[in-house]
Amino acid sequence: MTDARAAAKLELELRLTPGVDREDAAQEAWLAHLTGRNPARAVNTFAQRERRHRRRQRAVGGRAEVLGAKEISHAR
Repeated sequence: MTDARAAAKLELELRLTPGVDREDAAQEAWLAHLTGRNPARAVNTFAQRERRHRRRQRAVGGRAEVLGAKEISHAR
């Protein structure tokens, strides 16, 4: 793969990464480059991992809020 094509793929992956994660994704890409891995694939993997983590946190956090609401309503 040519350097221009690899750079274009990396740019696309970074553009698809949410803004709050973009700086961390760039660091993942740089680390992948230094270790000889594909930077675009590293950014994609990082973004997937962060999405799964946020989804899990929302699921656990939402459940805790519902449980908390039940406890408050029973306290009355």
